[in-house]
Amino acid sequence: MSQTTPPIPGQRGYWRWLYNQMLTALSDGSFMRFNGYTVPNRTFQYRSITDFKKLLDWVKDQADAEDGTPSFRGRTYAGQGGRG
Repeated sequence: MSQTTPPIPGQRGYWRWLYNQMLTALSDGSFMRFNGYTVPNRTFQYRSITDFKKLLDWVKDQADAEDGTPSFRGRTYAGQGGRG
């Protein structure tokens, strides 16, 4: 369950709270009613679902860093299966 008031900026859990709020906005369509988010010392604006998803990915990276979870990085494989 998500709390309705955000944690204090800089406090542990702030980015995760924002990420959960953005997921909720995406699922119920309310992200279309407004076009941005404001966090301490920054304002993020978006004009399309693509911009919103990019912002969502960035916030998720911030939340993962805050939690100490390493960000997912896809592996790169050599062509031909790596065999000469």
